Amino acid sequence: MALVLGGLVGGQPAFADEACTTRPVEIAAVESATTIRLGDGVMVQLAGIDPPSGAGDAAALRSAVAELLAGGGISLRGEGPPDRYNLVHAMVILPDGLSLQWSVVADGLARVRFLPGEALCGERLLVAEDGARASHLGLWAGHEYAIWRADDPSLLEQIGLYALVEGRVVSVGAGSRIVFLDFGRNFRRDFTAMVASSDAARFSAAGKKLESLANRVIRVRGVVEENNGPAIRVDNPDAIEVLDGD
Repeated sequence: MALVLGGLVGGQPAFADEACTTRPVEIAAVESATTIRLGDGVMVQLAGIDPPSGAGDAAALRSAVAELLAGGGISLRGEGPPDRYNLVHAMVILPDGLSLQWSVVADGLARVRFLPGEALCGERLLVAEDGARASHLGLWAGHEYAIWRADDPSLLEQIGLYALVEGRVVSVGAGSRIVFLDFGRNFRRDFTAMVASSDAARFSAAGKKLESLANRVIRVRGVVEENNGPAIRVDNPDAIEVLDGD
């Protein structure tokens, strides 16, 4: 599946930004399902993916990562500065030009996750995820990682966990600091997606003007929190997918 979906990569836009330069590296060890150690000691966090919570699923991801890296010829792309855990977030490019992240997402071994400061450099990981989900591969073969309905009352049980939530936006309301995408009429109970007002311009530039999302069916991904009902804070336009219309 990774190779089939990989054929779509050729249609991706070229990124000339300096943040997306590529450099060859040597891999010393796979430390976890999403963390590798380079020969020079630098610890790299695989950008753009969320490791599965189940021990068996995490082990499967780690095994696949180790296998993909075993042949050498690896490069990093889009390296950012070390985070507070001294991890460098980056895309890992395999000898065939595909990213490791694309391969594991396309095989259903991980979900896509957007963290602040990560440069995915044009990798359309959501396309890989959609293909894996449609084919019921890996994590998508069962119900544990299924997409939640915004009106599911048991969504409150996911507080503190990463989730994908779908539903129709009933209304959009702008406060002084937060824009609220409300998925129900009861603002103290129903699911809400929240975007900082200071980020609204970035969403508009990405073709997702927040006001225009009213009455649209969208998918939101992020960590569920309690804020007058279940809510997800969104700081990346790619974390919102419009599912109906253009």
